[in-house]
Amino acid sequence: MHEFIENNKRLLTIYCVVARIIGWILLIVPVIGSIWFLIGTTAFRDGKNRIFLLSWPESIVNICILGVIALGVAAFIRYLFEAESHPGWILRHSGMILFVGAVLILVTAILKCIFIIYIMHSREGNIGISSIFFGLLMPTVLCAAKVLILVGLGKILRRLMPVIEESKSLV
Repeated sequence: MHEFIENNKRLLTIYCVVARIIGWILLIVPVIGSIWFLIGTTAFRDGKNRIFLLSWPESIVNICILGVIALGVAAFIRYLFEAESHPGWILRHSGMILFVGAVLILVTAILKCIFIIYIMHSREGNIGISSIFFGLLMPTVLCAAKVLILVGLGKILRRLMPVIEESKSLV
């Protein structure tokens, strides 16, 4: 592993910088876009654009979690190729960050499903099987996949970080 790191140090540095830039962009742009949307549009106040309002919180959470993951990847790469480096805040708390992200995705998905049920029930008296499939089942399956991936990554990082710290101290 040390050979690989030494042979590819320049490439790892580029990956680290690019991951850090992408991570910060993914954290900052949704916040600015949300503020701009809340201030500049009447769709939020009037409730006319229900589909956008329905997917907006979930999109913000997903994009911000990707940003935090990109920053975590950058911190992990930096931690690997710098011999004297200590794990940063994101790496020390990576398991908890990923678990909180999974909970946020779960909460936004539950709220989205409640809102979908409300919209389907208010528009039509009986809900068709295709409405249930595309309106509820597919988002639920996607949410479950995201949650399982984040929880799995959190558990892997919780067990992997002490092993990497120990191997760095032995070398």
